[in-house]
Amino acid sequence: MKATSALTCTRKPPRTFADIFNKIYTSDAQLPKRILFLSAHWEAHSNGIEISKSAAPEMFYDYSGFPAVSYELVYGAKGDPTFATRVNDLLS
Repeated sequence: MKATSALTCTRKPPRTFADIFNKIYTSDAQLPKRILFLSAHWEAHSNGIEISKSAAPEMFYDYSGFPAVSYELVYGAKGDPTFATRVNDLLS
């Protein structure tokens, strides 16, 4: 079976990340259980990797020069402390 990329799921290329996501995950049963997000932004107070183990991670507004409403946006992503601990253990 040939691997399918998000760009070959449709004749027209997707325009947004949401379009790509909806082409890959066409039903709730296919949704990933968790997503590991890595950021190159410097937010740590140490010289190593920092891992959030919060069940409700806070928003970081690490940009400037945008309309005020952009700093009021909230995305209620759920954290997974058990998974975060496992990732930390594997990286240690």
